Amino acid sequence: MVEIIYTDKYGKEKGMLPWAEGDFTIGKNNTFELKISPDIGIEQDCYLMIEGTEYGGIVDNVDIDTTATYITVSGRTWHGLLEESPICPNSGSDYYVVSGDLNTVLGQIISRQDLSDCMMANPQASGYSVNNYQIYYSDAYSAIREMLKSAGCKLAIKYSGSERKAILSA
Repeated sequence: MVEIIYTDKYGKEKGMLPWAEGDFTIGKNNTFELKISPDIGIEQDCYLMIEGTEYGGIVDNVDIDTTATYITVSGRTWHGLLEESPICPNSGSDYYVVSGDLNTVLGQIISRQDLSDCMMANPQASGYSVNNYQIYYSDAYSAIREMLKSAGCKLAIKYSGSERKAILSA
């Protein structure tokens, strides 16, 4: 059985869900929907994740059916959080320019997008880089994937319980 970690709305881990039924959709919708026990205390802005995997995200909705023995929680995966975060060019510019090791650049983007509370870049150098890569107005998910693709890489996301964040790397 897969253990799903849950947090309070401040990101503090509270424990493991005793059971869950549902799925995480990554690539197209970048959302999740799970049926869980109603006595856990999960509310909007809590996080759910599976250690060492890309499966996780933020709870956006809690649906309660008083005739059911479960509640349904749904939200955006880590991919979805990036997808709904627009990268805007600096004032007076047509694009945002990045250069350097891809993991370092990922960290810069996470910080710029104000996602540092739940994400970080792998602190180790990826060995791949970009030079003066131009990001036009785009969502962070698409921009990151295109940037990594230009360097022959893919985006990897894994939740780290020790860091209490999703770790992005090239």
